This record gives sequence, C-alpha cells and structure tokens, in this order.
Amino acid sequence: MGFKKWFISFALQGASISLFNIVISLYVVVALRGNVQSASIAVALFSFGNLLGSISASIILDRIKRISVLIYTSFFLASFIIVLMAFVKSIFIYYLFSIILGNVISFTGPAMTLHLSKIGDEGFVRRQINNLNLFNSVGSTFGMLFGSFVLTIVKSLNDILKLKMIFFIASILLLLSSFLTIERGALKVKVIPNLRTTKILFLKVANFASEFFKVVDLRNLPRNMRLITMAVFMAFFGANLVFSIFTVFLKEVFKVSSQLIFLLYSANSFAGNIAFFLTGKLRTTKYDRLFIRYVLFLRGMLFILIGIFVVFKIDFMKVFIYLSFVFFGFTWPFLYIPLTLEITNLTPHKERGKALGIFNMSINFAVILASFVAGFIALHLGYFATFIIGGTLLVLGERLFSRVFS
Repeated sequence: MGFKKWFISFALQGASISLFNIVISLYVVVALRGNVQSASIAVALFSFGNLLGSISASIILDRIKRISVLIYTSFFLASFIIVLMAFVKSIFIYYLFSIILGNVISFTGPAMTLHLSKIGDEGFVRRQINNLNLFNSVGSTFGMLFGSFVLTIVKSLNDILKLKMIFFIASILLLLSSFLTIERGALKVKVIPNLRTTKILFLKVANFASEFFKVVDLRNLPRNMRLITMAVFMAFFGANLVFSIFTVFLKEVFKVSSQLIFLLYSANSFAGNIAFFLTGKLRTTKYDRLFIRYVLFLRGMLFILIGIFVVFKIDFMKVFIYLSFVFFGFTWPFLYIPLTLEITNLTPHKERGKALGIFNMSINFAVILASFVAGFIALHLGYFATFIIGGTLLVLGERLFSRVFS
C-alpha cells in the first residue's frame, strides 16, 4: 500500500481524536453532571489506557510482521467504543470506556513510526515522519473546524445532543481510517482447538506479561535513556497539568461557548500545521536539541504568566491566553519531532520499537498523573496554582534536558 493512503488515514484519525479530546472532558461536565476534577479523571484514564497500550506496543512492535493489521484493527475497535461512550449514563462506565479507547488507539502512532524507520535512511525517515504528523495535524484542524461549524449551524439540539453528535462524527472518521489501512490478504485467521495450541498460547501470554513489567522497570535502560525518560516525564507532566483542564477552565472561568472552544483548538492546530511544514524543510538534526529546550522554557514561562494574569485579573488576560494557546500549537512540532528522532537515534535499530514504546509510556504516565492532580489542584487551590506549578515543572524539565544533552 502506498504512503498516500497511510497519510490520509492518519489525517482522518487526527480529525477524529482531536474532536474526541475536546469533548471527553466537556461531556463529563455537560452530560454526566461532573466537575473539573471528574472531567480531568476521564482525561487521566484515557491516558492510562494510552500508557498500557504503549507498554504493550514496545513489546509487540518489534515482532509483528504486518503493521497494517494492527493499525486497522485498532481504528475499527476505537470507532465502536466511541459510539458506545455517547450512550453512557454512568460516569464510571464512561471512565472504563476511556481506558479501553486509550489502550486501543495508542498502537497506531508508534506502529507507523516504526514502519517508516525500517524502510529508509535517516533523512527519509525524518521527512516521512514529519509528513505523517503534518497530515495528522491538518486532519485535526479540519476536524475541529468542522466540529465548530456543526455546533454553530445546528440550532435545534441542546448541548448534550450536540456533543453526542460529535462522538458519532469522530467514530465515522475512525471507521474510514480503518478501511484505508486494510491490505488484501493481510489478515488470515486459523483456529486449531487442541491442547498443544492452548499451551503455546498460555506460555506466550505469560511471557508477554513478564516482558510487560520489564519494560516498566527503567533500571533495564541505559543511563542516557533513563535521563531522557525522566526529562520527558517532567516536561509532559507540567504541560498536562494545564492542558488536561484547559477546556473546563475556559468554560467555567470565561463562560466560553463550545463553538468558540472548537475554534480556539482549530487555531491551535492550524498553527501546528504551519510548524510541521517548517520542520519538514529541515534536513538536519543539528538544531533539534535547541528546539526542545527553547520550546519547554517558553511554554513554561507562558504558563506562569497566565497564572499571574488570572490572579490579578489584568484586562488583556483573555486575549493573551488565546494567543498563547495558538503559540502552544505552533511550538508542538518543534518539540515532538526532535524528541522522536532523539529517541530513535539513541537506540539500536532492533530496539527502536521498544524505545518508542517507552517514550510514549513516559508521556502517557505523565499525562495520567497530571490529569488526576490537575483536577484536584484546580478544584481546591484554584487555576492559578495549576498554571504556576505546570509552568515551573516545564522550566525544570528544560534544565534536565540540558543535562541529558551536555
């Protein structure tokens, strides 16, 4: 299958997941009558599912022969789960589906990155990974713009039904992604019910469980990988203290409509598209480490400033927050692409699947903890504390990266 179908598939996935990431917390507040803490728990559990999937991916990816089977199966299951979430009335069942969905969808990104890393030199891999993320980012932008458009023109439905409609749209987009990644003859299932087959399956499951816990034990990693994993964790923990409650923050503090929230996220994503285009022009890793450090420092300082503006209620605070959020979208590719390449360059070719799994594991573990903590801090200490702590951790993460790269 040509790259064009892969890229279109991931553009649709980007549109779907961007829609879901916006409504996952809003749905808790609007439809399930939760608060900022329960909304952040839903985000945390979705990330917990991502974490479990990332650990599993680090074990499976280096062994699987047909990447497309894993990808289109993940897309299909995720599509089905999103539909179920739109009918959930219990917040605890909603939490459970959040975990399952996060687990299922987490395989796709690392799987495609690994596929690309095996079929070309470093320059080719950089260009294709950047193109993949560019398509994904463009898809995210169009998905959020479409979501905003739908919510604006549909006047006859209440907020709950509008959010349910977003779930359905996200599900359909993932279903189309699944169809695009199917290859003829890719899936052949053969069932032989006998004792020997059952024993082999049991041993494989036991071996998988053993390796699962080995991945979590960071003592198995080289020193430079341990340090960069710690730096990634700190940086993403600080960032997601803010991002996991940002939609609820806009809704509760500024009474921003769902339509405007979608537009803000669209602008954030569009800025990311421009940045992905710019990073795609780079043909060297010469400046990657500087990009990582500068992005972390600037984001951290902006978080701290937003926290100060919230306390002192400075007039231009709202405009500053909107512009900062767009800037966060623009800087994302200058952080994520260099980080991904640093991870692959620091590990042997045969262990890149494991390294990418650990990289995503550290990100998801950070998002999980940040989401749980962010809701508690915002509810009991206020949004000011959330922004200040998040910004400080980003600055400290930049310092740790400087130590890794020295």
